[in-house]
Amino acid sequence: MVSSTDEVLETSAESDKALNPIDDVQTDFSKILQDFRINFGENDLKSVVAGFKHVCYENILRIESDDTVEIDVSALENWVLEARLWTLLESLLDVKFMKDLSNKEQVGMSNKGMLSTYTSNTVLLDRILEEKSDLFELFTIYKALLESSNLDIKAHPDTNIDNIQASKWLNSKLEIQSGRGSEQSICELDADAATRSGKKLSPKDIEMDEAFFSRAFRLLLCGDLENLTKLSSETGNQNFALIGCGLREYVNPAVDLIDTSSKPMGIKHKLLWRRTVYNLIKSSHSKAERACYGYLCGDFESSSALVHSWDDKLLVYLNNLLQSRLDDELIKSYQILSKTSEINICSSLSVPPMVATSIKDALNKLAQDSDESTRTESQHPIRVIIGSILSDNVPKLMQSTIQHLGELSSSKDVQNNDIAKVPHLLRILTHLAIILQLIYGEKVVSNFKYSEIIRSYIILLVSQKRYDQIPLYISFIPNDEILIDTYSNILSSLDLAANQRESQIRLMEQLYLPKEAILRATVTKCFGQTEKNYPVDQEVTLNTEVTHLDKKFYHCIYWFYDSGMSTDCLEAVVMLMRRFLTCGKLQAAVEFMNTIALPSVIQHYKRKVTIVKEDDASMKQYLIPKSKLSELVQYQHLITAFGTLDSFEVGINLEGNADDLKKVVKMAAVLDELLKTWMFDLSMDDTLPQEDHEMYCELRRTYIPAVFTTLFELLVKYRSLSQDMLYDQAINMINTLADENYKFYELLNSANQLKPFLERFSEVSSMLYGERKQGIYH
Repeated sequence: MVSSTDEVLETSAESDKALNPIDDVQTDFSKILQDFRINFGENDLKSVVAGFKHVCYENILRIESDDTVEIDVSALENWVLEARLWTLLESLLDVKFMKDLSNKEQVGMSNKGMLSTYTSNTVLLDRILEEKSDLFELFTIYKALLESSNLDIKAHPDTNIDNIQASKWLNSKLEIQSGRGSEQSICELDADAATRSGKKLSPKDIEMDEAFFSRAFRLLLCGDLENLTKLSSETGNQNFALIGCGLREYVNPAVDLIDTSSKPMGIKHKLLWRRTVYNLIKSSHSKAERACYGYLCGDFESSSALVHSWDDKLLVYLNNLLQSRLDDELIKSYQILSKTSEINICSSLSVPPMVATSIKDALNKLAQDSDESTRTESQHPIRVIIGSILSDNVPKLMQSTIQHLGELSSSKDVQNNDIAKVPHLLRILTHLAIILQLIYGEKVVSNFKYSEIIRSYIILLVSQKRYDQIPLYISFIPNDEILIDTYSNILSSLDLAANQRESQIRLMEQLYLPKEAILRATVTKCFGQTEKNYPVDQEVTLNTEVTHLDKKFYHCIYWFYDSGMSTDCLEAVVMLMRRFLTCGKLQAAVEFMNTIALPSVIQHYKRKVTIVKEDDASMKQYLIPKSKLSELVQYQHLITAFGTLDSFEVGINLEGNADDLKKVVKMAAVLDELLKTWMFDLSMDDTLPQEDHEMYCELRRTYIPAVFTTLFELLVKYRSLSQDMLYDQAINMINTLADENYKFYELLNSANQLKPFLERFSEVSSMLYGERKQGIYH
């Protein structure tokens, strides 16, 4: 069943105008969630988060590659930070969140075999990460942030290395060969020559070294070892390439993997390597070179000198923390394995100090950084979210979010509030809340408060007229009672076009939502919200005006009508018609009834209930009393009669036109039948519930006097079309008035219409007496 009306407050065309045709990112995110929800079980949460990350990547690329407009720095920063957030969450799903859910220990990469003094550091580190879940989490976080550290190309442009020669210190070499160098110029070209001799390189070589190490540092921050090796090779920095090999963990296949055909690889003595690199910082020629060595060995002071943003500083903090903790754990393993010589050597060498004791400590230090810009960056909402995840502070984040959203959405008007001012942040928080709720349930935040976040995002969708996305987010509310209440509140506030209603109903079915319960609650709320507009405690005056509120009210019936819920539809039509007619809203009732095919709905209902046995108590809720069906038929008769009256027309010449006479006679017959039958049997049935019986009597008291008067005036007005028939019928209405069977006398009297009618009848009688010499009764 489909409604025939298209008169709504918001059309689909208006809805389309609200969407950005170029960059509808909210739709991109919703499609990922919808695929997950509809095909539940086929994809895991990791694929959802990966999809979110991919959308962020696409938008970063779009902004950075668009040379036609100036870059929106704020928008780019938001996308970069959001990409980092989803990258971080994707990495932690298996390491932390899913482990928390299953309450199982993280399974590492190595076997649980016996360790020995010959066991390589790689195997030891694997074992450490297996047994120290907090350390493995730190390791995962660091790797995730490393992966996303190169997203903001505009903020971290590549250092220009085009002019760096393929041979290191070529200018100094030429000076030595030509003898043009000064007394302070270097005389030898080995890696330690400058430090050993105290002499200087050529200024051009110093400049090129600075360019190389600046670029190398950026590659280290991104974890791009492949390009770092390539850069070192192409610029003649083989010594740095060799030092960088220490980043590769040592593996001896013969010992660790029982593979005698493969050769060992990586740095065997990692702890010694770290301390050696730390010592190189002292002999470095530039800040960039010191920063590279500092980052390699995890020294915060030297490596932080080359970073300025919150994000890069966090990486440097985590690098220092991770290397320091792994160093400590390896020393403990050496002690267990009695590697005394290695321990003694390591103890004799200085090691970079650990400057932050935990991730939370690092975040606090960033919030109190001496650089004002870093302190400001730490307050960015998305960085706050990232920090909450890193420091296990998500419950507090969600609580403050709910409080803030409550303030923003305090307006009861879902289409006008301040939520729309923070769309990207609200979207992020909503998607994060959905993922965490699917993992933890109510452990992070209660279902009620979680639903408030969903509701706030739906308010945003409503304000942007993205109605098709509403059912999707509603479907992630875990509690049916809250889901039904939230969804019905939203739907009852909207006035949607027919195609938009159909879309909502279709999506309810696709997402396995409790459609019937939602629609019943929606219509119930519509009736409750509009009740004050239709008072029943005042004198009824027939009203021909159809207001905006009338239209919005009767549109709610279409939810039942369009979804094929015939029982509910018929019950609702009864309630709506009673409300309209008891308030004199006859024209609104006529307009509504003309938009639905009531006989078809009744037939649909009858087909559905033919299989229901009369003694089946469980099915009684789906049955409509026969009196209500009769009532609906009576409404149809009333609407048909007044519809015929509205379209009734006769010619200007009121004398001797047979066709016009037939029209008048037919119209009079319709009104006469309505007068004598409308609600008559129902009002005379004392077996009906008292409320229904009183309603039928009240409706007759309201409308029968109007029909009576209308019929009388019709006969009088067109009396000249016949010599006797219309005269007689008009005059005989005084007898009809006194008929004890129909009690029209009492109805007109109770409606204060008796005296006006008698006065009018007297006036007409006098007029007719003058026209008919033989008298009005002959």
